[in-house]
Amino acid sequence: MKGLAVKGIIVLSLLAFFGGCTSFAVDQPADFSQYKVHSDWYRAIAADGVRIRARLIKNESKGSASMWRTAALRHLKKSGYQETARKEFKTLSGAEASHSEYAYHYFGREFVYTVTLLVKEKHIGVIETTGETKYYEAHRESLMKAIKSFTFK
Repeated sequence: MKGLAVKGIIVLSLLAFFGGCTSFAVDQPADFSQYKVHSDWYRAIAADGVRIRARLIKNESKGSASMWRTAALRHLKKSGYQETARKEFKTLSGAEASHSEYAYHYFGREFVYTVTLLVKEKHIGVIETTGETKYYEAHRESLMKAIKSFTFK
């Protein structure tokens, strides 16, 4: 199965050369459990395999959330992902966010993959979620609530 690790490489490979930076906080979605605890990453999973991952990286080129979303979109489309939704919003802490949702198929099953990019001056927050569509829908509201809780520290 294409896991978050593979999709994370897609998006983060665009940004990886920037390296890590300060810290962030994100609320854990209901019915999720954090795993692989690391100071630079947040990763949580639900019993049905739906996942969320967040990371903070440097924005040395000073690109906007919209610019980074466009770069990610181009790369993901080349990899066979179909964008199904896009929206811009502000988090509860006031950070500008660009959220894109994609559909992809793997071994005859349909999956959802989302990437949310938040920019605050020299930092980019990257939040990814994924899961088989039939399971993802039950978590959609709690995942968006967690995404909107993202705070730069």
